[in-house]
Amino acid sequence: MKKERNAALDVMKGIGILAMIAGHTGISSGLVGFVFVWHMPLFFLVAGYFFRPQSVAEAWKKNFRTLLIPYLLTATAMFVLCAGYSALGRDRNITNAFVAVFVGAGSRGVPVWGEYTIGAIWFLPAMFWCRIIYNYISIRISDKYKCGGVILALSVLGTYMGNHIYIPTNLLQGAGAMLFFWTGHQIAGSGIPKRMSRMEIMVGILLLLASLYSSYEGGGRDVPLSMVRCHYSYYPVNVLAALFCVHGIYIFSVYMLRWKRISDLLGYWGRISLLILCVHIIDLDYGFIDNGRMAACLIFACRTLGGCFVRCMDVGTYFMGSPCLSPCKDLNNINKKNLMMSHRIFILYRG
Repeated sequence: MKKERNAALDVMKGIGILAMIAGHTGISSGLVGFVFVWHMPLFFLVAGYFFRPQSVAEAWKKNFRTLLIPYLLTATAMFVLCAGYSALGRDRNITNAFVAVFVGAGSRGVPVWGEYTIGAIWFLPAMFWCRIIYNYISIRISDKYKCGGVILALSVLGTYMGNHIYIPTNLLQGAGAMLFFWTGHQIAGSGIPKRMSRMEIMVGILLLLASLYSSYEGGGRDVPLSMVRCHYSYYPVNVLAALFCVHGIYIFSVYMLRWKRISDLLGYWGRISLLILCVHIIDLDYGFIDNGRMAACLIFACRTLGGCFVRCMDVGTYFMGSPCLSPCKDLNNINKKNLMMSHRIFILYRG
């Protein structure tokens, strides 16, 4: 009998993708620090929750299809837009944009390769390597304690190395994220607690405050945890604070299931979070915030692919403050046939 899907996990991902968008829109530095504590660990942990061991060949095939193909499609779209902007006389470096497709650096803060940034979709190749390496270890080492020890060692090593060097395609970022992935996999076997004791809450809040404080120690203003740069202001505290926050968001997501309309909307955004990520990074890097007419034209063009993609554009850019995204009457005209077509087209993104 097929196990029923945990709807709270979809709500979690919906909250996570909205937090990611908010973190890219210039919210206050204090809130950015709080968001960065947990929003990327959340996605790796949830991915680990759904992990099932596969053969090496099957793992490569599935993860290439569900992660690298969306990455390449999005990166190619960004390169085409860069070339178009350059042809119009905008200040865009086509060479850097082309190299960035293959380098995949997510931040200018990464060593050496920082000028070849691809933006937030660095997450996709990082998740690819995380899944590939974790799958190989899990099928080679049957003892869960030895497996956990190897994962911990590789995560620490990947994080340390990633803070000093950058290997194109985010190999070290993926290795560094395996600790969160492993945690999600272990939770799947034992179940996720739906409440915390007072002591756990108090300890978790202290860890969170210590994590936030550590990022300001010495007068710095960096975020406490940045997985794209393998930066942890104080590794053990940052990891434990991230796990506490993710658990708290899960409990909140379970509570949100009482409000069906809100939880259904958040759950829908969570299920298509990969697509929202890809649309959001194009919007963020190529000026749809400042050019409302361009965003409106893009949304109108995407409407021919069906309501799913249009709604993602609405979600991905509404929170960016685009002036063109006042309530769109055209959304009401999307028929069921287009919606069914869109789900077939984007089944690749939903994995």
